[in-house]
Amino acid sequence: MDAADLTARWPTAWGDCRPIGHELRSCLHDRWVRFHSLPGSKRYAGSKKEYAEILGRHLTVLAELLARDGTGAERELLVVTASWSGGPRRHPVRRNLPGCCPPRSTG
Repeated sequence: MDAADLTARWPTAWGDCRPIGHELRSCLHDRWVRFHSLPGSKRYAGSKKEYAEILGRHLTVLAELLARDGTGAERELLVVTASWSGGPRRHPVRRNLPGCCPPRSTG
C-alpha cells in the first residue's frame, strides 16, 4: 500500500484523528494501548539481547492481531512505522524484519 492509498483509507477507520502518535492517545482514548517492550517499562534497547527481546515481543503482538478472529482466513494488517535522524538526512526504513513477513508489492 502506498502513502496515497493509506491517506485515502485513514478517515474510514480513524475519523478526524491525524496519524500522529501523541495525538492518537487523546483522540482515540477508548482504543489507545501501550505495549511495554522491555522489563521495567524501559523504552530503548541498550544491547543486542534487549533489541531481540523487543523484536520478539512485537512479533508476538503482530501474530496475535493477525489470528484474533480465529477463523484461519487470511487477514490484512497494516503496520505504520516512523523513523527519524538527528541530522539533515533521513534514516533509511527497513522494509523487512528478521522473523517477520516478506515485504508486499506496493504497485
